[in-house]
Amino acid sequence: MIWRAGVKMPETIRRCIEMLKKLLKAAAAAVFALSLAGCAKSEFGMRVNEDLNVEINAENATKGSNAMAGTFDLKDGQKIVVESEIDGEVLVKFYSVTNDAETLPVPDESAKPDFELTVNSSGKTEYDLAAGDYFVSSEATAKTTGKIIISAK
Repeated sequence: MIWRAGVKMPETIRRCIEMLKKLLKAAAAAVFALSLAGCAKSEFGMRVNEDLNVEINAENATKGSNAMAGTFDLKDGQKIVVESEIDGEVLVKFYSVTNDAETLPVPDESAKPDFELTVNSSGKTEYDLAAGDYFVSSEATAKTTGKIIISAK
């Protein structure tokens, strides 16, 4: 039945239409809120900072996010020190760089790292590794947020 102007709609139909309008507004608000949550910023990066430490920063990084950095120098008697504040998991790999290399080698997937470590908690840990220059790569192996500093001490 089509209602004509000037004809009063029954009260039950009017209430149903009002309730339907409220439900549609609530559903639209929920879809908008979910779309904003899906736009959360996601970053994963790595750099050698001014102190010559390797710094890895992750913000809502997804599994498989990866980054690489220039040489990390480890002298005789030094250890790798890893300080982290992290929620998630990052795999860090160290590849030896020879002194006669003209350019920094970028390892392919078949290259075997000289050393690798998994960082999946906050804290400070030390590792032994032979002195030398290393190319460093990292990969988030789970959704990750936090910061990792790798230094030689």
